[in-house]
Amino acid sequence: MDSRAGHLKNLKPHLLPAAIFAALALAVTWPLWQPVGQSAVIQSYGDPLLNSWILWWDRFALFHQATAFFDANVFWPNADALAYGEHLLAPALMTLPFAPLVDHPAALHNLSVVQAYFFSALAAYALAWRYFRTPLPATAAGLAYGFAAYRLAQVGHIQLAHGEFLPLMVLGFELALDRPSGRGPKALLAAAALGQWLTSWYWAVFSFWCLAPYFAVRLWHRRSELDARRVMAVLAPLIIAAILTLPMALPYAKLKKKNVLIRPPEASAGFAATPRDFATPPPRQLLWGWIGERPEKFEGTNANGPSVRRPNAERALFPGLAVCLALAFGLSAAVRRRPAMESDAKISPDVELPLSARFPLRLWLAIALGLMAFCFGDRLRFDPQSDSGFPMPLALVNAFFPFAEGMRVPARWMLPATLPLALMVGFVVAQLGARAANTRSAEGRSGQTGEASRFPATVPIIISYAFIALLVLESLARPVPTQGLPAGPREVDLWLRDQTFPSPVAEWPLRADDDNQPMLHAAWHRQPLAGGTNGVFPPGYRSLMRKLDRLETPQGLAAARELRIKYIVFAATSPGVAGVSGAGGASSSPESVTRDFLLRSPSTYQAGGYRVVDIEEIERAQTQRVR
Repeated sequence: MDSRAGHLKNLKPHLLPAAIFAALALAVTWPLWQPVGQSAVIQSYGDPLLNSWILWWDRFALFHQATAFFDANVFWPNADALAYGEHLLAPALMTLPFAPLVDHPAALHNLSVVQAYFFSALAAYALAWRYFRTPLPATAAGLAYGFAAYRLAQVGHIQLAHGEFLPLMVLGFELALDRPSGRGPKALLAAAALGQWLTSWYWAVFSFWCLAPYFAVRLWHRRSELDARRVMAVLAPLIIAAILTLPMALPYAKLKKKNVLIRPPEASAGFAATPRDFATPPPRQLLWGWIGERPEKFEGTNANGPSVRRPNAERALFPGLAVCLALAFGLSAAVRRRPAMESDAKISPDVELPLSARFPLRLWLAIALGLMAFCFGDRLRFDPQSDSGFPMPLALVNAFFPFAEGMRVPARWMLPATLPLALMVGFVVAQLGARAANTRSAEGRSGQTGEASRFPATVPIIISYAFIALLVLESLARPVPTQGLPAGPREVDLWLRDQTFPSPVAEWPLRADDDNQPMLHAAWHRQPLAGGTNGVFPPGYRSLMRKLDRLETPQGLAAARELRIKYIVFAATSPGVAGVSGAGGASSSPESVTRDFLLRSPSTYQAGGYRVVDIEEIERAQTQRVR
């Protein structure tokens, strides 16, 4: 009983920061968690709806076909269809406790978005507590990381918003070094590494370039303490996590061997940062977003098709005023002979300052600056469309680290940079608190009392709380724009679910470019879908979809036979699609010709404004017409 009471007492200082993080997570994701958001998805370029399907598929596959996890029901009949994009296994596992309460793919996605902000802030808080040992600096670091300006811009990419495992890996590493015989630190390091590598490919690469130098330098600094037991306490959890991750990496390795996942350098055109972008806030940020609402948009080249337009939020890299002040303070402290906290420890030996021994200021500062330099891509450009510029370190990374070449948006290196930047914020607040404590200690020894003597000790505390208030203001965001979705499966989806499996389905019209709506329907009917979209497409698949889109032609029927399609689903009425007949009575729209052909074909099932046509019936009718 006493032990349990002691644990509850230890948790008490952390309840208020956790409540603040929870409230802010709900605030920055409003209205996704409201009833209106349960059947609505974030208004974006397709990723939210795509990720909704991925999370829904993960939940289904984990319980029904775990041994064929990557054989998702899109891109039929290609194997390992899930490997053409992110698998999002770690975020999917985090939503499992709420599975009985969620009955819509979009609601599952929106829940994961809220979790991403809350747990990212909480994880950074835990790491900062390890360094600073006081609530205020840890809270500041949690706010600066969990609700970083660039993370607000990634609300539509849960594969990027989930950054909670990066600080937990650092925390597990530090604890494992301190307590090599303890099971908890090693379990934390293994679980955090596994969660990091199973979140997304971006975070797997981020973690390597952020933590490899950190781990190496920290081991070197503590080399006098190292023995075989300490080294194994750090390496064994990472090796176990790598072994457990390997089965999830093999499908990607197979596709990469076929040159499917390799994106050419021009695919990053327009997505590398310029110096101006570090002064551009994301438009969603409530305090500074009006600055980032410039009308400029830029072109990004899709590796599988024509150029597409993207919002400049991908390159809105202004970290916020609080982070800028903290970075400037950290730079000034780093250029001194010793970090500021170490010198303060000499002034007042009676005050415990764990930061002086625990926080590697210069190391985190170097990592922050290095990751921010990666945002410029392979060259420092002042015009994002320019091919000329000064060579940057990322060019060497792409040349010697083969798995980095699939990262299309160099500006996203700002995501891992938010961790050391957040720790700089915690460092500033810890420094202010230490100065206040030193002043009070000096006053106590000298016997001074009165307002004049207490005022200097109060000033750093006031500045600390003002700093926290600024962080909260910079964490606030405008409501997430949403678009409505069907509240549940169509009658056609329920009918398809009852058919023999597999009965491959194609939804007409088939879009050769991004079209995620059929994937939402596939989450409900669970039949293999010919079509869909993901990070990349199977070779030749778009060309095949274009042929299948013209089912009235011999090439269209040949494509249907090649894909082994069973059913075609289409809307029986679609306003604004029917073509205009010309003088000769022929329809001028190819889409209306195909629609008329499908409407004349025998219907297998019809409900809710949708019709299902069996390909075999179409071929039989075609054969009878020829006769």
